[in-house]
Parts: sequence; C-alpha cells; structure tokens
Amino acid sequence: MGRISGFRTKAASSTPDPAVSTFQNRYVQLDINASSSQAFSPPIAIPLGASNVTIQFFHNIANIAADPTTISIEQSSDGVNFSEIYSPETEPFMIASGSTYTTINVIGVLSNFIRFRFDTISGSYGVISSCNLLFA
Repeated sequence: MGRISGFRTKAASSTPDPAVSTFQNRYVQLDINASSSQAFSPPIAIPLGASNVTIQFFHNIANIAADPTTISIEQSSDGVNFSEIYSPETEPFMIASGSTYTTINVIGVLSNFIRFRFDTISGSYGVISSCNLLFA
C-alpha cells in the first residue's frame, strides 16, 4: 500500500466494493392531466450499466367509467424514436381509481432512454404529478 499526500491508496481491483451503492434515484415532475386521452412523460436517460428500474408514480385520478388509466413503458436508443417495451406475458400497467400511487418493476431494460405513455378514458380527471425512479 502506498501513501500519497497523507492518504492511503490501494491497488485497483476488478471486484466491486460492496460498500459502494449501485443504485441511482431520480425524481421526475410530470404534471400530466388525466383528462387528456393520451400523454407522454419526457424521455428519461437510463444510467450507464443499469438494466432494472422500479418506478413509483404519484397521482390523484378518478375514472367515471370502470376502465382504469393504463401506463405503457417505451424505450429508445436515441431519446427521440420510441417503441413500446413488449413482452407477451405482460398486460398494460393500470392506475386504479382513487389510489394515490402505483409502483412498477421492470427487469432487463437494454436501452438508453425510457418514457411513459398514459392512456386515459373519457371522463377521467385528476393529475399524475410525479414519479420516483430507482435504477440498478
């Protein structure tokens, strides 16, 4: 072990230090009006090396009809051209009327950007105010 200016140094290691967190948090202000039939979040850059994301949306939505607001996740390599992350096993994520938050876990994202598409039915009102994202 060498010493530089009174600080201890150690040899570089290819083993990750378990004390260093590999998680990154991000807060995104959305302010999406639920009365619009379809709305999109801004593009969100995925941190380098992250492939899993947990998203928690905060909202206050009421639906007159029984159909809920749905959330689709889209991906892009350039932040401009998006397509839906599709898996034959998944259904659209739904926001239940009267709830104040919805949490989604996405595993195995291999892209540079994601965004969210919100589809609401006529007669819906309220707002999707923000989301917290946890990347790993």
